[in-house]
Amino acid sequence: MADDLKHTSNPDHPLTSSASWLGITVGTLVTVNDRGNRLIGMAALNYDSSTGALVTRFTGIRNIDHEAAPSVETVIFFDLAVEADGTFQ
Repeated sequence: MADDLKHTSNPDHPLTSSASWLGITVGTLVTVNDRGNRLIGMAALNYDSSTGALVTRFTGIRNIDHEAAPSVETVIFFDLAVEADGTFQ
C-alpha cells in the first residue's frame, strides 16, 4: 500500500521527521505594473511531519528583466498547511 505525506495509512505509527530542500527558484511578479517580470533567487523549504507544516524562505530575489532587486528581496511564509499529496498554497 502506498503511503502519503501525512502517513494516514498507518495512524498507529505517525511520522516524526523533517525534510528540507534548498535550490534556485524562478517566478513572475503579479503586481499590475510589473506583471510578467521574471524573478530569480534562492529558496529553502522545510517540512515538519509532526506538525504537517511547511516554512518557506525566498532570498536574494532579483528581477532578471530589469537586472535589479525588487522592493522586497526576502519573503518568508510560516506554517503553510501541506496536504497528504504534498501540495500547499
